[in-house]
Amino acid sequence: MAGLAGALALFGAAPAAASDATPANPSAIPKAREVQAMLASLTRRSADRLISGQFAGYPNVNDLGTNNFDMEYLHEIHRRSGVYPKLTGADFTGRTAANDSNTRTFRYEAVLPALKAWWAKGGYVTTFSHFPRPDTYDPATRAGPNMRTPDGGYDMARILPGGPDRAKWVAIMDQEIAALTDLQRSGVVSLHRLFPEMNGNWFWWCDQKPEVFKQVWRDAFDYYKSKGVNNALWVFNTTRLANQYYPGDDYVDFVSVNLYDFYWPTQEQYEGFLSLGKPFGIFEFGPGTTDPAAQLAAPVLGGAKRVAPPNNYDWRDLATRIKRDYPETSLFMVWHDGFKIGNGRYVREFMNDPWMLNLGDPVEPRRK
Repeated sequence: MAGLAGALALFGAAPAAASDATPANPSAIPKAREVQAMLASLTRRSADRLISGQFAGYPNVNDLGTNNFDMEYLHEIHRRSGVYPKLTGADFTGRTAANDSNTRTFRYEAVLPALKAWWAKGGYVTTFSHFPRPDTYDPATRAGPNMRTPDGGYDMARILPGGPDRAKWVAIMDQEIAALTDLQRSGVVSLHRLFPEMNGNWFWWCDQKPEVFKQVWRDAFDYYKSKGVNNALWVFNTTRLANQYYPGDDYVDFVSVNLYDFYWPTQEQYEGFLSLGKPFGIFEFGPGTTDPAAQLAAPVLGGAKRVAPPNNYDWRDLATRIKRDYPETSLFMVWHDGFKIGNGRYVREFMNDPWMLNLGDPVEPRRK
């Protein structure tokens, strides 16, 4: 508790009661405690309160151009704005040589050096995996097909202890554990998403029975912890409000939503996220209209039509939206490919907004 108290003294006033400042893992390393305390305190600031982020991609076996892991996404933002975002992220899996998006292979070795270097510069790191489906996973190649299994076509009960796919699921978890442990040896804390977008209908872990999903999450959390993974802050990540899948306060550090094409949450849904009592953020963002007037008038979640990623999005709108409608948001991360920050307009104004907490900005809040 002394370390947590010191972190709170460093970061300013104690966070509001609605935001949990203590990691779910009691064995979390001191730096993870500091990061969690900061995340919980951010929205009490008047400036430097919104962590900016840009996803860096996948470690694909072959060069897929815009879909590869590439820190150039961040350098492009710096060239256009004079600043770097604070947060970057990577998948631990990528496509195989066959370039099949449905078949994923663990290649975390390709992204760890860049993530370590980013952390050493004062940046924050987030990770996740597009898990291969356990029943088709080959531990020898670290790859497997059927990552996309829509409409609940796989029963997650199969990977619980005693289930027929348990051994392969343990082999999959061991891959992530190896990656997170490697980061931990360098002191890196990762905001780690487990089973992102579980309330969709496109991955094998989607559309599960809520009680089974929660059992699997808790089991995974306990397994990672038993293997000494103490540098992860656990991120519950949905595409809409999905509190029925929430595994419990003792297993989650951060709650978040992925927003594409202006499927913005309603106020009720936003308050539903906040009701979980954890820091809240947008872990994937992708704009979906090129008209500034239409951006501010865009319908709420579920009512917008998907369009191709634009090249002229007015990034100031994202800051306006968050300030006006979702002020308890503590971070955002923009997706890569055509969604990237470097594709839009007013990048300098957006990245230099007083709310932004960018790489190199003081962690200690400014006194206004």
